[in-house]
Amino acid sequence: MKKIFVLLLCSVLLFAACSGDTQTTTLNVYGMVCSICEGEVTDVLHEIGVEVLSISAINDSVRLRFDTTEITLQEIQNILQEYGYTFD
Repeated sequence: MKKIFVLLLCSVLLFAACSGDTQTTTLNVYGMVCSICEGEVTDVLHEIGVEVLSISAINDSVRLRFDTTEITLQEIQNILQEYGYTFD
């Protein structure tokens, strides 16, 4: 039973990852100075349906993946700017 559940879960996750038009990109995000900032940016992005693949306050970078049919890169940047973060 456990194996069936795991297979079903994997199938659902795979389908979700393949549906829609996804874009993966790295943003230079300025204003993150610590792990608390990283957490805030991650939380904000998750709330709007953006997957954070990696984040580094030290490198001022966020690697993310999102569904372009749901949100644009410009919209993501606009939302983060509301929290005081800036970009190149």
